[in-house]
Amino acid sequence: MNADLTKEGLGREGFVLYQNKDGFRFGTDSVLLAWFAASLTPRRSPVRILELGAGCGGASMCLAARLQQMKIEYKMDLIEIDPESFEILNKNIEANGLSDRVTAYCCDVRQMPDDMRNTQYDIVFANPPYYPAGSGETSPDARRNLARVADDSTYDDFAKAAASRLIPSGGLYTVVIDAAFLGKMMASFKTAGINISRVLPVYPSQDKKARLALIAGRRRGNEDTKVLPALYLNDKDAMRRIYEEEHQDCFI
Repeated sequence: MNADLTKEGLGREGFVLYQNKDGFRFGTDSVLLAWFAASLTPRRSPVRILELGAGCGGASMCLAARLQQMKIEYKMDLIEIDPESFEILNKNIEANGLSDRVTAYCCDVRQMPDDMRNTQYDIVFANPPYYPAGSGETSPDARRNLARVADDSTYDDFAKAAASRLIPSGGLYTVVIDAAFLGKMMASFKTAGINISRVLPVYPSQDKKARLALIAGRRRGNEDTKVLPALYLNDKDAMRRIYEEEHQDCFI
């Protein structure tokens, strides 16, 4: 393992996160994805959860901390294709005492292990790569590119993998996406047979264009799409509640 790691507290339930000092690092998008996914999680126990493209575990550790705070019993499976990120992911699972509830797999989302193929999930969540090759987000760091740069099939690969594992009708697939690529992501939901039920736009401030979007959908065709009240990153009270306080639903 790369020894050049940082260890940071996540501010919830004593959870910590190890990650590389350089390369791709978790940020606001991962925190918001965990918050959104927790709001969608059924309030019954136990629930089954799957993350596609877990990286070192930023979003999944945040979600696990929220579920523990909410006293929801769960089992969580995580998929990560990069061996080094996978190793750090396992370190985070162990460091947070989650080995009995969280299992990580080093594989492609298109080639899930057999035991996962035989499991259906209440929640599938992802922060998939979405920047096109050659964009300003392309980096000399191959690992950063793996986490952020997508080809035309990546959106569909993630959505199809999610659709194959969701509980029919009830299971939810939720993602965070750069708002510029919202159209492509919505098209991937449709291709996979997932009806979009929730869209939450995220703005830097009231005078800026949307920066991110949080989306959720089910494999059912009789549900209207609800556009939720916008979230503004410069709203210090709202962001403090998301980062620091006990979990509160995002108007769902």
